[in-house]
Amino acid sequence: MKRIIILGGGAGGAVTAHRLSKRLRGEVELLLVDKSQYHEFRPSYLRVAMGVREPDDIRRPLSLLSNKCVKVVNDEVLEIDAANRMVKMKANGISYDYLVVSLGAEIKPEHLKGSEHILFLENH
Repeated sequence: MKRIIILGGGAGGAVTAHRLSKRLRGEVELLLVDKSQYHEFRPSYLRVAMGVREPDDIRRPLSLLSNKCVKVVNDEVLEIDAANRMVKMKANGISYDYLVVSLGAEIKPEHLKGSEHILFLENH
């Protein structure tokens, strides 16, 4: 059985896992890897900041994807070894046949000229 690994449990990774599970259920092994146990609906951060929603209102456990035959692995991705089709993580490594990378973006203000005039809000 072929293995598809999806890196990232944000909108892109969660939607991809859900759609692939509908199309390929039983034909492939689906794994979603994310360092968080939760998917957060980021467009609703503004509503949380305004007090209209609570943080738990916009967060769902990634483990709910197991109902769709997606195995969720909570670990941090350290390296992608494309030549050997391996994803190396803190706890272990997993081989794959196909890889979906949906890890989002990491802001590096030190690389932006004039960034001392920009306020960066990050979710950690």
